[in-house]
Amino acid sequence: MFKALLAIPLVFSALPTFAQEVEGAEAYRMICASCHGESAMGEGPLADLLRVPVPDLRGLAARNEGVFPTEHVVRQIDGRDMMRAHGSPMPAFGGYFDTGERSMALKTEDGMPILTSPGVVAVIEYLMSIQE
Repeated sequence: MFKALLAIPLVFSALPTFAQEVEGAEAYRMICASCHGESAMGEGPLADLLRVPVPDLRGLAARNEGVFPTEHVVRQIDGRDMMRAHGSPMPAFGGYFDTGERSMALKTEDGMPILTSPGVVAVIEYLMSIQE
């Protein structure tokens, strides 16, 4: 198991940075599905290597009183907040979504804007579209 955990950073370090903006679903499959699964239910091929269950991303809004937690999810993806629940920080993927384009603003649940890259915005919009 220890050897498998050492391999996780190698998998992520081999991912290319986005040279151009990609669709949110495609970006999700390329970056997030290895842990969260193709269906976003937390059943990705690397999920068993983590210390805690990987969350079902389709229920983010349901677990937040029906409101998609935009700010929290942006901060998790781009690395502003680290995931303590994994036993080690969730890798910060902000750099993989950096297209060199200007940051975009997303409206958070309290109405305030949060700036992030267009790639992160695409993934957030995809995640919003699959909420149950």
